[in-house]
Amino acid sequence: MTDDGAIRDLLERQYPTRLNGADVDAYVGLYDDDVVWGVPNLPDARSREQIGSLLGKILSKVSQTVEVVVDDLVVDGDHAIAMAVATGTAARLPDGEPQPLALRVMWGLRRVDGEWKIIRQVGTPKPTG
Repeated sequence: MTDDGAIRDLLERQYPTRLNGADVDAYVGLYDDDVVWGVPNLPDARSREQIGSLLGKILSKVSQTVEVVVDDLVVDGDHAIAMAVATGTAARLPDGEPQPLALRVMWGLRRVDGEWKIIRQVGTPKPTG
């Protein structure tokens, strides 16, 4: 698989599958040890353990479905930058009404032992209407 294909697979297939399935351990496995994970309205996480802790808290309160579409990707050797739009729904547990969500996400990636890993993530809310 090309680098472009591998990165798109990671972000467009693996990332939402693990997040939507609430598989925190598998989701955290997408990240490198040297990471900064920034999502709206939460403190930055700077380790896989911190990501897992924050995501676990989120998923204990919210059910979500997300789809990711990469619309810009630049690969330079063992580093890459990807920009995408993540859309979907989120609902408060146990019985909240699903609400639309949309984020512009920028990822920094690095090839580690032949495998692409996320090293930076920043998401900003987008209008959903």
